[in-house]
Amino acid sequence: MKNKKILIIALFLILFCLLGCSKCFASVSYKNWENETVELPDLPVVEGCSNYIIAQNKNQLNYIWVYFFPDDLAFYPVVRKENNNLGLCKKGSYAFADSGTVTFYLFSVKDNKYYEQNKTSGGIGDATNTYVYACTTDIHYMESDGTLSDKVFFQVTPQVVLAPQVEEIQLSQTLEEVLGILPMTLVVLVSLVGLRKGLKMLETFLHQS
Repeated sequence: MKNKKILIIALFLILFCLLGCSKCFASVSYKNWENETVELPDLPVVEGCSNYIIAQNKNQLNYIWVYFFPDDLAFYPVVRKENNNLGLCKKGSYAFADSGTVTFYLFSVKDNKYYEQNKTSGGIGDATNTYVYACTTDIHYMESDGTLSDKVFFQVTPQVVLAPQVEEIQLSQTLEEVLGILPMTLVVLVSLVGLRKGLKMLETFLHQS
């Protein structure tokens, strides 16, 4: 009876650890323009800039760009309607964000790592050759006078639709991890129980002798 309790407790501990790890190491996943899955590790943390835009130039497949912009939207991503240029513009202005204010990371597909970059302005590039994987805000076209157009270049996917899908993926991955590690866990637990009984028998034998 005591051994069964130990087995149940151990299984619950393993399940709890796996659930925690699946959340800690969850990757960011998107579909590119060729409908291929692109997976990124957890995004870097930038203080005061929880907003971000993840994009890629169709001519530079080895890198993915991650631009962070402020929580107060002092500057945010738009597409200049005049020249079709995607970038981070100041609020209420046609000008790009100032030099040194933009936090920009390059993600190397080859190395599977983020590399922080020095950015001279908020310019990202030609919107025609840029595919946006994700953005925390809608990206509108901007008129030459700095006003935003009703035309949307990129629209945020509703969180209500994404949440059940993410939860379902995490649960299925966790279940697979549990089933994968269960046989090894049982072997270890059985071995420990056998070792305990063997040591107890040896102890009894030594006392009798």
